[in-house]
Amino acid sequence: MKNSVNLLILAIVVLSVVLFFSRKEEVIVVTQEEKEFIDRDKREEEQRRRESEYDIVILDSCEYYEQDRPNNGHVIFHKGNCSNPIHYNH
Repeated sequence: MKNSVNLLILAIVVLSVVLFFSRKEEVIVVTQEEKEFIDRDKREEEQRRRESEYDIVILDSCEYYEQDRPNNGHVIFHKGNCSNPIHYNH
């Protein structure tokens, strides 16, 4: 009786191991259009996240991003697309 119980337990363990290692990963197929939408959505979310980290301040008619960094102190840097006419090439 004891041998049959041990064989049953061994069979269950072997079957469990075989089933575990033979499982297939789920594959999700998306179209190129869906992939582009997902990529665009990720880029837009990243852009929103970056923009929310900064305030925009105006100094001497120029626009700057302003950020408080816990370890690096307070920083500002020029926006690059500021509306001050001195940046326009005539």
